[in-house]
Amino acid sequence: MATTLIRIIQGQDPSKRWVNGAAGGFRDFDNNCSYRFCEADDDVNAYLLTIQEQRNLPILVTGFIGYLIKHWGKDIQVIVEDYYTDRQNKYVNAHKNDTDSDTRDLKSEFLSEHLQTEEPYFMQSAAVYEYLTDYEANLIKEYVARYKRYVGGKLPVVTREELPKELQTDNAKAKQIKIDKLEKEGALIFRALIAQGFLDTETPCNNFLYRFGLIDKPDTEDRLRWIKTNSTTQGRTPNKRSLLEFLVLLGVDENTVKNKPLINSIFEIPRGNKFSSNNYTDITDINGNLIHFESEYHDELIKITGNRKRK
Repeated sequence: MATTLIRIIQGQDPSKRWVNGAAGGFRDFDNNCSYRFCEADDDVNAYLLTIQEQRNLPILVTGFIGYLIKHWGKDIQVIVEDYYTDRQNKYVNAHKNDTDSDTRDLKSEFLSEHLQTEEPYFMQSAAVYEYLTDYEANLIKEYVARYKRYVGGKLPVVTREELPKELQTDNAKAKQIKIDKLEKEGALIFRALIAQGFLDTETPCNNFLYRFGLIDKPDTEDRLRWIKTNSTTQGRTPNKRSLLEFLVLLGVDENTVKNKPLINSIFEIPRGNKFSSNNYTDITDINGNLIHFESEYHDELIKITGNRKRK
């Protein structure tokens, strides 16, 4: 079937053939695959707004869908791969001069967060569907699904053999780290973590308490979002060291602190990779045992946990 209307968007031509009855055209002023819809007169001979006024209109199509339309007619796999590579290169270039970039795998960072970052663009660009035929809209949706499968296929797969025994279960049960605290003490710690910017403010208290074995299973089992970042990178780089110190200060045993699959099953690190061996390099000795270490948020964590032994 024909994809005439997609071709019209690609050509940035004004038209009154849009399914929703609009008259006008999609314009990509900066040649960056971001399209605004600009209304035209009934005969589509002239736009109703000046160029500057058109530039101030909201972007309707962007991200992968904008790139897809821009390159419509090419092999879809080429479009998928080229878009991913383009976004990855931009991420790497944006962070390669970060002070700690030598300790990070920037490509893996990009991969771990890409679909989450791209999702708002998928939702924003859904506005184009009302201009297209059902066939064209569904075709774009299928290509979006294909792109998501492509990115998902790049994500690392953790096999059962790689998991510790307590995680090798057939049922996807929520994982816990047991600590020697009362429920009331856990609630106080939770509120302090929220207040001082360690945990996402949307985190339910009951979820936190359950994850640390202080209450029975609640309705939600979302991972805890540890959002503290390095002060030197203006909020860009997650501070994983502070999370590991927090666990130590809570009295969590060494084997659990070093249990990367378990930590990753409980905590989510926005804009960062999952915990890997690299995160333990400078806090363990040559035998892999934890040594004394402190994060830049040591004093705050001491107050939050009430642990004075490591002061």
